[in-house]
Amino acid sequence: MVKVAFFAAMFLAFARGASALPLIDNFDRSQTVAQDNSNGIASSSATRSPLDPSTIIGGEREVYVNAFSGADEFNGTRAGVSGSRFSFANDAGVVGFGALRWDGGSVTGFDLTNADLGINRTGFAPVNFSAVADSLKLTMLRSDASFPFTLQFFSGATDWTSFTFSAIPVCSAADSSCMSQAGAVAGPTDFYFNFALINLLGTKSGTGADFSSITAMQAIFNFNPMSGSPGQAESIDFSMDFATVSPPPVPEPGTLTLSILGLFSLMCMVARRRHSN
Repeated sequence: MVKVAFFAAMFLAFARGASALPLIDNFDRSQTVAQDNSNGIASSSATRSPLDPSTIIGGEREVYVNAFSGADEFNGTRAGVSGSRFSFANDAGVVGFGALRWDGGSVTGFDLTNADLGINRTGFAPVNFSAVADSLKLTMLRSDASFPFTLQFFSGATDWTSFTFSAIPVCSAADSSCMSQAGAVAGPTDFYFNFALINLLGTKSGTGADFSSITAMQAIFNFNPMSGSPGQAESIDFSMDFATVSPPPVPEPGTLTLSILGLFSLMCMVARRRHSN
C-alpha cells in the first residue's frame, strides 16, 4: 500500500541552529540541463554534475527527466542546477517528471519499471545522517501546483525507504492565481522531514533505511513511482539540506501544575455527573 503524507499538515516545523556537515548538496555546482522532447515512458534525458566530493554527497549528482506526453520538437521537460538551486519545468501542455539522484559515480540509468528507478543502492560509502541532524530540510522556492514528491533513502541493496507526499503549491505572494489554489502558501517556504517519521510513514523494503548508514538517495518529483502516476506541475524550484528540528517546548513548572489541576478538576466534574445520573 502506498503511503502518502500531506506536506503542510505533518512536517512544517521550526529549525534549530545551522545545518552541519556533511552536506547533501549545496547546489553550488551548476549542471547541464537535461531535456526530453520525446513522448513516452521509455524516453529520458540525463546529465551528471562535475565531481565535487566536498559539496555533493557521494561526489556527484545525476538529473533525469522524462516527457510523458505533450512533447514535440519545441516543447518538452527539462531540469538542471544553477544559482544554488534545482529547477524543473514542463513546457505548456507537457506532462513530465524526473529525479535528482545521489549514488556516487554510478550511471545506472532511469528504469521506470523499478520502484527505485534503477538507482545504485550502494553507490557511495555509508554516511551517518543521524550524527549531524534528525531531519531533512526542503526549501521550496516555487511550485505552480500541487504534485507528488518522493524521497528515497538506501542503506544497502535490500534495506531502503520510499516516502511519497503531496507537495502543496508554493507561490509568489503577488501571484493571485497560484495563491488561490487549495493549500497554497507564499514562498520561499521551508519544510522539515524527520528521519524517524520518514521510516514510520514511508514504504519500507527490508528493515527500511538506517539513517546512520545511508549509501544512496534520490528525490523524485512530479511522479509517484509506487503508483506510476505523474503530476501536473509545470514549474518546481527547490533546495535541500540537513536540519535539526526543535522539540516541543517543555512547560514551565507553574504551567504544568495548572494543567494537572485543570485535568483533575475536569475528571471530578465527569465523575459527579455520572454519579448524579
